Amino acid sequence: MAPVIGITAAPTTLIEDEGTLTTLTIRDTEAVVATLQGGAFYAPFIVADGTVEEALSGSKDVFFDFAAANPLGLDHVQKQGNQYRFEDLRGGDLDFNDAVFTVRTVAA
Repeated sequence: MAPVIGITAAPTTLIEDEGTLTTLTIRDTEAVVATLQGGAFYAPFIVADGTVEEALSGSKDVFFDFAAANPLGLDHVQKQGNQYRFEDLRGGDLDFNDAVFTVRTVAA
């Protein structure tokens, strides 16, 4: 199953009613374009081997760009510039190659 990458306005928990949940499924090198509202704080996340719905129900792990928001409080993202490299295992094998993407922002 391809990892599900998402962006949420609720950076410490993945709870539907705490913010607008925008999810983007990224496959291989496909470009994804999204228009996001300004004035909000967005938190990239990955759902490990599952769907956003499974993560919302608590049956799948979700890992954020913030270690404190993750199970076990571990870092699951390496960032360099605009590139994000995710680790999708609880505790992790630390390869940080489970989902890799680059974010480019453009002012509208």
